[in-house]
Amino acid sequence: SYILWWISPLWLLPGPRGSWLFGQFITIQKEPFMEPQKRWWKEAGIATPLIRYSQPIGSHSVVVLDADIVKDILFARYGTNPQYLKKLKGLIPLIGKGLVTLEGEDWQRHRRIIHPSFQPKFVKESLDLVVPRTVDKFIT
Repeated sequence: SYILWWISPLWLLPGPRGSWLFGQFITIQKEPFMEPQKRWWKEAGIATPLIRYSQPIGSHSVVVLDADIVKDILFARYGTNPQYLKKLKGLIPLIGKGLVTLEGEDWQRHRRIIHPSFQPKFVKESLDLVVPRTVDKFIT
């Protein structure tokens, strides 16, 4: 496990190094929610599409910061042969079954049900209210 962590190609992405045993766990626990990730994003440059940080016992986390990449992940091939696996089944007891935790055909069914809520007209109204405040929080 240590060797795989050490030679991982994810180290090519920008982000803090951390140790194999603790990763960035202590830093993340000490600081307010998402503050370390926002700082790493600023250090890497706002135009950076991905940042990486290590988790305990040699695992890595990747934060996707580019809207086009997020769109590719969210709308990638699903069904019997998904392109990406979320591996978030552990969250089901906490947040239930939904778009975040479901895979394949179940995800497709839920996505079709909520699709009308994501019409450009409704999204634009929401984004006009939310985005300026969110950007200000990330930059300041």
